[in-house]
Amino acid sequence: MSGIVGRIERKKGRIGRSKDTIKAWAFYNQVTPAVLDSLGLSSITDTAAGRFQCIFSSPTSSSYYAAVGMSDGGFDTVFGHDAGRSPTQCEIRVFHTSNEAYEDNAWTSVMFFGD
Repeated sequence: MSGIVGRIERKKGRIGRSKDTIKAWAFYNQVTPAVLDSLGLSSITDTAAGRFQCIFSSPTSSSYYAAVGMSDGGFDTVFGHDAGRSPTQCEIRVFHTSNEAYEDNAWTSVMFFGD
């Protein structure tokens, strides 16, 4: 996956190298659970309330990648990942501070950046 559409320039070089592009992403319904759309992931598994595991189609070069996400849980939703992530997988957590509990949400997006 090159991530290059046309020729885009920036100050220090061309965008499109592996660290400049998204490695994988998903739009996931934790309630049903169902993958609504994705790229670069071979599977998503519901592991518990407010938690799901993403398996990459191809491994990253290390465990040092960025996991970014959002959910429809409202302003009190905290989105994070477990410390045990690896080059092949990452477990995502969706926590609500108002009731101090992990909860499933119908509209959850997650993105991974890195080599």
